[in-house]
Amino acid sequence: MIVRATLGPPAEVRDGDVTYVAYPLTVTETIAGDPASLPRQGGAPALLFLKGLADLPDLRAGQDVIALLYSARLDSPLVGFNQGLYPVVNGSLVPGVTLAAAPATPSAPGTPATPAATPTAATSPAATTPPPATVITDPARLRAAILAAREARP
Repeated sequence: MIVRATLGPPAEVRDGDVTYVAYPLTVTETIAGDPASLPRQGGAPALLFLKGLADLPDLRAGQDVIALLYSARLDSPLVGFNQGLYPVVNGSLVPGVTLAAAPATPSAPGTPATPAATPTAATSPAATTPPPATVITDPARLRAAILAAREARP
């Protein structure tokens, strides 16, 4: 499942002998899947992380994100353990920025994005160097790329 959402304040949740930290989500856009299949906390879909789990991204209430999620209750709901969470700052995706470094001010969906600088390959006389990858910073372009990739599956 892939959603764009704003993280709510964390709360501890017990499930038998297991304690999770739950971040309720305000889903602003569903790119793939059904957010109703996510675990719920306080009546809202939520991210549930096993309490005390190491190497999770730094999460903050109020942060706008695009999240690639598992709907099953696992140690981490993020696809790729911590790689499936992308902060949206001022309307742009910020690759490689942890949530702790990203401002908590939510950006409005559809806000125009300012393209980030694209890394360039070193100039070489050999024509075998592939062109640098394009970094997608616009949430709408990311959505379109995800949907196109899903449609292209056999």
